[in-house]
Amino acid sequence: MKKLLLILLCLPFISVSQTTINFSKKEKKYERTMSVSQFAKELKQAAEKGDDYTLENCEITYDTERDKHLDETDSKYRINNIMEDAVLQNIRFNDSSKVTITNCKFGDPDTLLRFRSITLKFRNCDFGELEFLNVEVNRIFIDSSNIFNTLSFKRQSEIINHYNHYKLDITKSNVNSLWAESNTQESIETVLWVFGSKINYMTIGSFDRVHIANNEIKTVLFGGIYLKHDYNFGTIRIRNNHFDSTLSNVTHISINKINEWKVHNYNGIFVSNAKINTLTCSGNQIKSIDSFNFNFDQEFDSKPLRVIFSSRPIWLSKKISEEELVLEGLKYNDTFDNKKKIAFLKDYYEKNKVKLHFNQSGFNIINASIENLFLKREEIDFLTIYDNEILKKLSISEINVDSLIIFSSNSLPDYNRINLDNTLFKNLGFKWQQELFYGFEDFGKVQELRKVDGFVTASANLTETYRLFINILTYKGSDLKTDIIIKLKDILTHKNMYEYYENQTLNNWFNWRGSQFLKLYSDYGTNPFKALAYCFWAMLYFAMFYFFFYSEWDKIDRGFLIKRFNSVMDYFTTEKRIEDFYSSKHDKEMTTFTEFKDTLEKNKVYMPAMLGTLAKPIYQISLLRYKLLSFSYKKAEFMAGRKWVDLEKKDRYWIGTLTFFLTLTYIIYLIFIRALNSIVLSINAFSTLGFGQIPVRGFTKYVAIIEGFIGWFLLSVFIVSLLSQMMSI
Repeated sequence: MKKLLLILLCLPFISVSQTTINFSKKEKKYERTMSVSQFAKELKQAAEKGDDYTLENCEITYDTERDKHLDETDSKYRINNIMEDAVLQNIRFNDSSKVTITNCKFGDPDTLLRFRSITLKFRNCDFGELEFLNVEVNRIFIDSSNIFNTLSFKRQSEIINHYNHYKLDITKSNVNSLWAESNTQESIETVLWVFGSKINYMTIGSFDRVHIANNEIKTVLFGGIYLKHDYNFGTIRIRNNHFDSTLSNVTHISINKINEWKVHNYNGIFVSNAKINTLTCSGNQIKSIDSFNFNFDQEFDSKPLRVIFSSRPIWLSKKISEEELVLEGLKYNDTFDNKKKIAFLKDYYEKNKVKLHFNQSGFNIINASIENLFLKREEIDFLTIYDNEILKKLSISEINVDSLIIFSSNSLPDYNRINLDNTLFKNLGFKWQQELFYGFEDFGKVQELRKVDGFVTASANLTETYRLFINILTYKGSDLKTDIIIKLKDILTHKNMYEYYENQTLNNWFNWRGSQFLKLYSDYGTNPFKALAYCFWAMLYFAMFYFFFYSEWDKIDRGFLIKRFNSVMDYFTTEKRIEDFYSSKHDKEMTTFTEFKDTLEKNKVYMPAMLGTLAKPIYQISLLRYKLLSFSYKKAEFMAGRKWVDLEKKDRYWIGTLTFFLTLTYIIYLIFIRALNSIVLSINAFSTLGFGQIPVRGFTKYVAIIEGFIGWFLLSVFIVSLLSQMMSI
């Protein structure tokens, strides 16, 4: 109770104290006060004179007497007696000018109606450099204007405290460089909006909301590349922008070889050393150039030229020095002034046909902490997502990456909150010494590199990335898992090849070739029915082999064919009928059945009547078969006991035609029987490994044994693959 009374007694003092603090903040004193019309007039006068313009510690207010008659071309006002929207138009500074506005305040927020804001708008204006530092205003709007050099915008939260939001809006403008940074805090929402503009370089730090849409850009950087800093962002949306990849924004040249130089340029999207709540990118196009014309004068006319003599790759001992760079007796010296450096390198580049390497355009997210990351419908050449912490949700879909995707060393959220499609897995790889590697390179390309620790680590990270994606897709039950498994197995197969060439043992050879066989046969065990199809094809190929060799099952050989041909010749050269060729055989069969009938009649009194009743049909069926065959032979008879030489011409014609078709039919029948027996023989040998008697002789018997071994091996792999797929969910 005592504590409660103490708090109640102290509340008035706390309230008065807080009010005093806020009042003191609002009552900040400025060194100068001017009206909007006076501010517009000073800008126009400086522009006309070609002078720079600086405004510091000034409060710009609306003067009802001086500002209400302002010309529309200078400024415009809405809401009576309230400067809600000040538009400064048609102010033309030259491209070498600089306009700086520091620690100034525009308008009085206490006079605004609800949901209104104070806007400082520049429309159809030209500036060399335009800098805003700690300017108090709700919104700065750059509309349809040109900033030839740099647009700088920086706000410190402890300075500005009159407004609940702060926005920089750039629309339909041309800006060479944009530097925008704001320290976010709970009481003030900071917003950056860039729409429909052409901006070469953008460096952005710490905004609550960033929306960049429908622009033509070369480079945009969120956070910092080299220096770690607490850059904090709320929501970033980058959509439908086209990134111009022409060579520009060169920071320095490094020389690894005398005739191979590296130009360090940066094009594309870079997110680094930043904390972001939500990053959403969709519909952006970032394509690299295929060739370029490097202009030393243009690239370094306004900035110092840095030349770095880098050491050669660590597995080579030689190191480049500036003394080796000689042109017509003159050695390069880093103490040259900028103009002399440019002239020297330009002449050396042109006369010695130097090969110039450069950074490809890409989308790079490195060493960032992002709660939600969404990438969709991006068209880019290079995508790098490396060493990041993605906390809540990750979604990457419908991206088109032409050259390389690096996805490694990232901390990911729960797998249920990850959504990936097959476009992310198209070109996974890594970059080493300006070369791209995907894990499928020839041994000659990586022979020396496999001795370098950094290359081995990068290669291991690639396989870890594939395993990570396999785990994610397995957890989510995605059908894409099979494709990733096959790609990873391809990489491991190449690794087996490298190991064989480095140590050519029989075991390494089997590891390599065995992996290649499993890829061809069953997609590394992921496609059992592809393996089954190969089994059928193997049996068919062996059956085709057996077709041309004798088999005990059909007994079709040259002797068999000669015997059949002799019977045909006898039929046409003698007076024999068709039934004569089969009568002896069938008569012998009938004699056997007649004897069986007689024996049955003699002994029926000595055995049960039931047995006689069951035995009679055997004789009756045989008799019926004999009569049907005899009838068929008589009906099929076409020579009627005549010889071929005794036939008339017209009879020879139709009998010859009939004989042709009968012979053709019989040949087809023999082929069918031989093919059927060959297929059955192949299936038997393939599936049973010699079970039962092999109905072939000579060399063919050894082929059948080999087929049995092959069948045992292939069917074993098929069964294992099938079980693996059946157990997978």
